[in-house]
Amino acid sequence: MVGARLSLASSRSSGSSAGATTELNAWIHVGHDNQIEFILDKAEMGQGVITGLTAIVAEEMDVGLYSIRVKFAPVGDQYKNPAFLAQMTGGSTSVAASWDPLRQAAAEVKARLVGAAASSMGVDPNQCVIALMDGTNYGVVDKKSGKQMSFGQVTSAAAGLNLKKGSVQPKTRSQYRLLGKDKPITRYDAWDKVTGRTKYGIDTSVSETGSAVLNCVILRCPVSGGKLVDYQPRLAQDLGVSYLVKLKGGLAVVAPTFWQALQASRKIKCQWDFGPGASVNTADMQKSFRETLKTKRGDLVSIYDAALSSYETKLQAFKQCKTTADVIFEVPYVPHATMEPMNCTAFYQAGRCDIWVGSQAPAAAREVARLITGLKQENIEVHTSFLGGGFGRRGYQDFVAEAVQVSFDLFQQFKVVSPVKVTWTREDDFKHDYYRPIFSHRVQVGVKDDGTLGAWLHHLVGQSIFSYVADGLVDSIAKDSWPDAGATGRLLDASFNLPSIHALHGSQLGAGILDPNSFEGLVTDASLPNITHLPFACRIPYVTENFHLEYTHVKSNTPVGFWRSVGHSHTAFAKESVLDDLAHDSHRDPMEFRESLLKNALKSSSSYLKTVEGAAERIKRLQKVLDSVKKHSQWGSAPSGCSQGVALHESFDTFVAMVINVSLPTPQTIKVEHVFAAIDCGFVLTPDIVRAQVQGSIVFGLSAALKQEITLVNGQVQQNNFYDCDILRMHECPEIHVAIVDSDAKPSGVGEPGVPPVAPALRNAILAATKKRLYKLPLNLNEV
Repeated sequence: MVGARLSLASSRSSGSSAGATTELNAWIHVGHDNQIEFILDKAEMGQGVITGLTAIVAEEMDVGLYSIRVKFAPVGDQYKNPAFLAQMTGGSTSVAASWDPLRQAAAEVKARLVGAAASSMGVDPNQCVIALMDGTNYGVVDKKSGKQMSFGQVTSAAAGLNLKKGSVQPKTRSQYRLLGKDKPITRYDAWDKVTGRTKYGIDTSVSETGSAVLNCVILRCPVSGGKLVDYQPRLAQDLGVSYLVKLKGGLAVVAPTFWQALQASRKIKCQWDFGPGASVNTADMQKSFRETLKTKRGDLVSIYDAALSSYETKLQAFKQCKTTADVIFEVPYVPHATMEPMNCTAFYQAGRCDIWVGSQAPAAAREVARLITGLKQENIEVHTSFLGGGFGRRGYQDFVAEAVQVSFDLFQQFKVVSPVKVTWTREDDFKHDYYRPIFSHRVQVGVKDDGTLGAWLHHLVGQSIFSYVADGLVDSIAKDSWPDAGATGRLLDASFNLPSIHALHGSQLGAGILDPNSFEGLVTDASLPNITHLPFACRIPYVTENFHLEYTHVKSNTPVGFWRSVGHSHTAFAKESVLDDLAHDSHRDPMEFRESLLKNALKSSSSYLKTVEGAAERIKRLQKVLDSVKKHSQWGSAPSGCSQGVALHESFDTFVAMVINVSLPTPQTIKVEHVFAAIDCGFVLTPDIVRAQVQGSIVFGLSAALKQEITLVNGQVQQNNFYDCDILRMHECPEIHVAIVDSDAKPSGVGEPGVPPVAPALRNAILAATKKRLYKLPLNLNEV
């Protein structure tokens, strides 16, 4: 029916014959009441995937976008993301990975419906079209005779129709009526969000669970990996709450309402065993990183172009360059700071467990529940909700493990049969996050007499995400209940389908040495199944000779994880910032310097051109976005009182150039006035959503570049809330202009690629304005 809206009900068929649906494939069901259902197998966390993917279905089926009812997919192998071979949303893969299979699936559903209707009406299917028959319901209409049948009348027959392999092809772009049109499409979920109808995980209540929900606040050890020793008072009734449940890493306070649980938790005094994590101090880490970069070689030394030259030869080439830069860049731990704090509702009953959660990895959530409860997979159901921000954080399962553990323990210890909602406070979110790792880079780059780069030596030191993943994806708060030592490995399989991660635990990958997330953007992206293959090739298109990279992995108790744009967020900062240092020292315009380097790269015989797939085309796409942002920003003609900075980066097969205009209201105050971005993300399904994603990325990136830093003293996170780890506020937000560069390439990532260029473009604008060279994030004019 036209105007049907979102449903968060299970994707299973309804019991009544009138409302029953027929599964025409894993993603598209059609009901006998004519309702089209799309089973969305990606998490909607504000990025607009519910609109983009539904638009693909609507386009191929020739129906209206809002005539489709969307349901979130259950856990199932058929819903695995091809990019990860696991049911996960992340890596800017939602549209890119769904583009071909979803178009094909929708095109085949249309062909089945048309074929079944044509057969029933005795007409030529080639003369049939999809159309609104009565202003409300879609059906198949024979243009010649005028005969028609509704979808509901033919859906059962359509399911049994055999299609010859290769007989159905999706539309060509010239046939599109919805996709790629530069006119606003009202986002599918907009109305429900602005009217407050959208349900997030934190909204879970009796209307979803069917039973009154108990609320839970957890007191966690302030040091990661620490254990609870004792607590006072010991009795729940002394606090006016329902139950206290001791966990390995904390204490669960359970009450009828969140407020009661929170107030009671503040009266409890806990005694902790902090463990080895109490020795972690970020100031000491950064000092140690600098010392390592100045005096030692890396754990991983990739012998790029080994046949051409050794490290010593490359170092000598660097020293012989006309202009050189030898600098250290530092980036801190950074939180995800999602608007919706972590939360999960779990309901364990004898023989069954239900979970209500906004998750980027629902299969991993189910696996966590299986490991804790011992139930079979078919007896565990994950009910996916909207996510109030993800950025990688909701791919982790610590908050799911907490809810399941508490519900399980309440049943086992107190015979309580009631759903339990664990809600994190904002302070919990900041102090117990999986942070973007801390890193330091030493970059030695030289410019030759002819203006090209003569050498690029890069050594980075930091904490590996994969190493932390290999040590256990679930926080230790629930590990005591796991049935065996292989639990971590099975959870990793459910999350990433990468048994090599835990199989290599203790080897290079498990030790964090060979983690492509650490140095992505500097070398070719490693194919995960072949991750032990060396050497990698240079990914920096400016470099044509004498490239060398080393990486030193540092182990730490501090949890680290995937953060919006992952390693690109710090590698781009170092790469693009050092270029501006060289441009200024060479008395060259930073924009012209990059243009010249890219032009030279196309003529070279560099390892980038030899080893990176489609390298020449990639350089041309970089040139196009750089040219676009140069024009839109009126580079070289900044408004009075403004200075400009530029940065250029490729990530997730998407190309972004950015120019930032800054002013200095006072000598120590940075004001971002304008941000201009040009993006080439392949074919654009919904231009408005692409612009919104880039705008959001810029605000996200500016927040991190100017305001955010997580510091630890004696293992304890010092930041508490937005008041001491802030995000960009509305009055601070600059004018943002986004240009989309036309492309014939397949759709690529959009959610993350706008983040990496932000920090270096801002830093470079500050350099132009003040001549001060900042090498540490967050940017601070007092730290030069």
